Amino acid sequence: MSEGGTVTTTTYVTETYTSHADGDSQGTGAGPETDAQDETIEKLRLANQALRQQLKEFSRALDASLSQGGAGDAGSASAASQGKRRNMLAALSAKEKQLKAVHKKLEIYKRANVELKKQLGSVYHPEKLQQLKSEKKDKERIIEELQSENKSLVSRQRTLRLLHHRHMLTLFWRS
Repeated sequence: MSEGGTVTTTTYVTETYTSHADGDSQGTGAGPETDAQDETIEKLRLANQALRQQLKEFSRALDASLSQGGAGDAGSASAASQGKRRNMLAALSAKEKQLKAVHKKLEIYKRANVELKKQLGSVYHPEKLQQLKSEKKDKERIIEELQSENKSLVSRQRTLRLLHHRHMLTLFWRS
């Protein structure tokens, strides 16, 4: 069977996407940016699944075509059977082109998934988030202390003004 190399290629493609599916990991996000990224990743996953399903169907059709092609060789060499074989080879060629296109799309989606995972990893760091929360609490505490000190100073200023006015009035009445 001379088309055996094509079947091997189809099996290789199937193994490639299967191992990719096993390696998928779902990231968790905490915020609008990560939600949008998670949504995009989910859309790409769904597209990948659809393409994988399409790839499986093409692979089955290719295997069926190859098995039918092998059985047809034993028949007579009439013009009708040769025409049928040409049609089958043309259909097989078309299916191979479709399979290549699906494989290209799958590779593009895989690269996009990898890029999105990198972006998600660079955005979400629990340690950095905890550090920023701690800094925020420290700044809020400092602001509260400064506001309290400001109130105290305003109160002291009012008291000093009153004392100054009293002192000025006393001096005025003495003179």
